[in-house]
Amino acid sequence: MEEKGYKKLVVYQKAKELVLLTYQVCQSLPKDESFTLIPQIERAAVSILLNIVEGYSKSYRKEYCRFVDISIGSANELEVLFELTKDLSYLKEKNI
Repeated sequence: MEEKGYKKLVVYQKAKELVLLTYQVCQSLPKDESFTLIPQIERAAVSILLNIVEGYSKSYRKEYCRFVDISIGSANELEVLFELTKDLSYLKEKNI
């Protein structure tokens, strides 16, 4: 089976790595965050990846750019969420 075009994108590859690392980090967070912070962190990371893929499949560059913008918004959200985990002393700076 031939590899899909989006899989060749470096941004896709990096976003996928970020999702996997995010899930690893979330496993070390307190279990009482299982219904609040953890799902929000995981959704933000996955959103980055999925919007890159969805945007790639669009016919027009303007549509692709819109999905990239959504990915950037999710990346900013993820950054703030990781800052919160640091502020709550759930993670150390070197783990983020």
